[in-house]
Amino acid sequence: MRACLVLATCVAFAAAAADEDPIVRLTERNFEHLTQAATGATTGEWLVNFCAYRHGTCKDIDVLWRGLAAKLQEAVEENPDGPRINVATVDIDKYPWLKKRFQVQHTPTVLLFRHGWLHLFNQQIHVHVSRQKDMVKKIIRFVERGWSSAPSMPVPPEPHVPTEHELSFNYFVGGTCVLCALCFLVDLVLQKRNRKALEKFQEDARSKGKAAAKEESNS
Repeated sequence: MRACLVLATCVAFAAAAADEDPIVRLTERNFEHLTQAATGATTGEWLVNFCAYRHGTCKDIDVLWRGLAAKLQEAVEENPDGPRINVATVDIDKYPWLKKRFQVQHTPTVLLFRHGWLHLFNQQIHVHVSRQKDMVKKIIRFVERGWSSAPSMPVPPEPHVPTEHELSFNYFVGGTCVLCALCFLVDLVLQKRNRKALEKFQEDARSKGKAAAKEESNS
């Protein structure tokens, strides 16, 4: 019985470990909070794959990224005082603001965020199983020292991403403006209709007055 419990516990831990994805999924909401890219704060360095997940290549890169994350974790365990590299990805179809902010022109684009600067990994990424091991080595070399000779620029400042409250307020204000415009148009239509009705009433009154005056003069 005890052996069964131990086995079940091991299986549960193994399943939990398998379910835990080492790749951080960054969004427009959590990007700056997690990476501190613009401030250069000490949350570690971030290697981010900007990819359009409508293409199957991005999912293949995720496999490569998991292997890379495992190697980087091994390096941290061997040297706890060394740099901490976080492996992450951004779906540029879902989060176009991040695509625009970092001037992503093609997919995939791999950027290393380090101390307030971003560095472009400008080599072709090979995702075939036979080449993944060499690819991981190339990326690790880039993370360790290759970034110094790579195209680089300061991290662009964080754009303002509206909160849910701000979006709701904007929708309310916009809806109110539309309603006011509709009321104004309806009022113009009613005024025009009333003016025509008044003119017709006055015209009928004048016609009746003239007819009465003519009958009175004939009599």
